[in-house]
Amino acid sequence: MDFNKLKKSRAVAEIEKRYDEAKKILSDDDKIEKFLSNIEKKLHKVPVAGDTLATIPVMASLVNSYAKKKYTDVPTGVIVLIVSALIYFLTPFDIVPDSIPFLGFLDDAFILSKGWKMAQSDLKKYENWRKEQNNDNVIEA
Repeated sequence: MDFNKLKKSRAVAEIEKRYDEAKKILSDDDKIEKFLSNIEKKLHKVPVAGDTLATIPVMASLVNSYAKKKYTDVPTGVIVLIVSALIYFLTPFDIVPDSIPFLGFLDDAFILSKGWKMAQSDLKKYENWRKEQNNDNVIEA
């Protein structure tokens, strides 16, 4: 697959089409808990994490901290964006099905990198806050 053809607009569209699902997850504590648990389980199945997929624990940790009201200095829209990108990661049949060894996670990495870039300033602020708090609630890969 030629990822150069998968332009930023396509990545944004893939994230945005999951906004409604993300809002439903964020409106229910049990759904958030199950969602984060599924992220953690899938991370253990990814053969090679790489730099982009290594951002998933930070993204999931921010969602967790936000849901538990430990860290709320982030716009709700950014949380929806992050959850939407993570939903894409969890979806087994997306642009490139995850069942295809190694290649199946390339599109996930691409979408997650766009999500990271879109939320980067808020994610960096969260990382700094977490370091100041000496908070170690990151989901480990």
